[in-house]
Amino acid sequence: MKNTNRWLNDEALTYLGMKVLNTETTEDLDKKLVSWQAFAKDTLKKPDRNFTFWEWLYSAIDLIKKHFLPMWKDNLIEGFISKARTEALLRAPTTEPHTFLLRFPDSTQGMISISYKQPDDTVKHFIYSAKDLNKCDLAQRILDPTVFKFLYPHHPKEIKFQKYYKASKEEVPGYEKDLIKAHVPNPLE
Repeated sequence: MKNTNRWLNDEALTYLGMKVLNTETTEDLDKKLVSWQAFAKDTLKKPDRNFTFWEWLYSAIDLIKKHFLPMWKDNLIEGFISKARTEALLRAPTTEPHTFLLRFPDSTQGMISISYKQPDDTVKHFIYSAKDLNKCDLAQRILDPTVFKFLYPHHPKEIKFQKYYKASKEEVPGYEKDLIKAHVPNPLE
């Protein structure tokens, strides 16, 4: 994606191709042409979608540029991958609990999802809008909760995200620090 200074991998391109062509198969995908109608006029296939492929894609690019372009350039955000594929990767026996992946959900536009594997091998998804990210940025949302430990496939979050983490505001005598913490319920407790 030229405007975001990162090339998409084959899996992301296949996912986008299937999405814009409203198909569930990859057969001959690279030989099919995308019409302007399919790209910018038709709403996406699923019945509860009321936006076009272009509106969805543009909102993802806008989110990248405004909220986490450096993280995108550093390949910390998977981005264009289906929910089903995300869950399959995270549920794999070789994936440790507390491993997470960042993607753009296709059920809504202009949002990012943090999907993570719980100790009981289920996968949970948290979704954040631009408005949410204005209140608390993505690095803060990843580094604060102890439930997120490894960026898929197995990278300690502190190593990958530390340079994006904003230190707490300096203390001002007579005032308490503003502390934002995310609470992720543990279903095993």
